[in-house]
Amino acid sequence: MRLRALFADTSFFYALLDERDRDHEAALRLAEAVRRRRIPLLTKPSAG
Repeated sequence: MRLRALFADTSFFYALLDERDRDHEAALRLAEAVRRRRIPLLTKPSAG
């Protein structure tokens, strides 16, 4: 199944940037997978 897009809220970006965040490593892995597969990253829910 191919993802059309992935929603990420601010907690994802905080974890991505803060090396002390407990989810930092997971956020890095997810960001790399999103980049590699060229999956659009949404920052707000789509209407409808």
